[in-house]
Amino acid sequence: MISHNPLYMLTFLRNLARLEERPTPGELALIRNRCSMLHGCPVEELREEFNNVLLNPAVFTSLGLLVETGLLGELIPELLRGKGMKQSHIHPDDVLTHNLLTCSLVKPSLHLRLAGLLHDVGKPDHYLDDPLLGRRFPNHSHRSARLVPLILGRFSYSTQLVEQVRLLVANHMFIWVPQHGPEPVRQLMEQVGKNNIVDLVELITSDRKAIWGEKIKDSNKALKRTLARVIMETKM
Repeated sequence: MISHNPLYMLTFLRNLARLEERPTPGELALIRNRCSMLHGCPVEELREEFNNVLLNPAVFTSLGLLVETGLLGELIPELLRGKGMKQSHIHPDDVLTHNLLTCSLVKPSLHLRLAGLLHDVGKPDHYLDDPLLGRRFPNHSHRSARLVPLILGRFSYSTQLVEQVRLLVANHMFIWVPQHGPEPVRQLMEQVGKNNIVDLVELITSDRKAIWGEKIKDSNKALKRTLARVIMETKM
């Protein structure tokens, strides 16, 4: 089946993840030996199957299997540069795992899942080791955003979707706590536009949840309430 249609490898792993099952050692070896066959697939069909991986409920497990088998390295090799790369002391995961987890936490909308997957893809390009804070990645949001057109261009995504993902990635580093009040949120909305602010806050809160888990729950709720208030004010 793989020889006839290499995309079956993606379908197979996605279905296994959905069923909460794992491939056998033999199946893993078979896919690892044939993962490069993806490059011969029609780009439209490859994009459709990758979209299916991103939008399925078991997206985190599915992406993990793509990493394990080498398929993700064939599709988006830039992501694999974050494997094993430590972050600041507040981050429990390496860069790669954090990207996969954030992707799984955003709502199942294609542009959001792509933004979650790629939001920190530029981190390995430049970093500083701080003795107090741990590893820092200055301006990583802009480096990640610059990679978005290159990466998504391989899948021939629409210009509109690529720009939507790029904008979300470029602006996801928004630092906010309830004490800051509505003004920073208002300024952020002016910066990215009303059509993008809800999606951006979804990415921001998912990114925060990937770092702090349930500890950030109340702060995330407060940010969304503040955004709703700011949006209502613009309608009055």
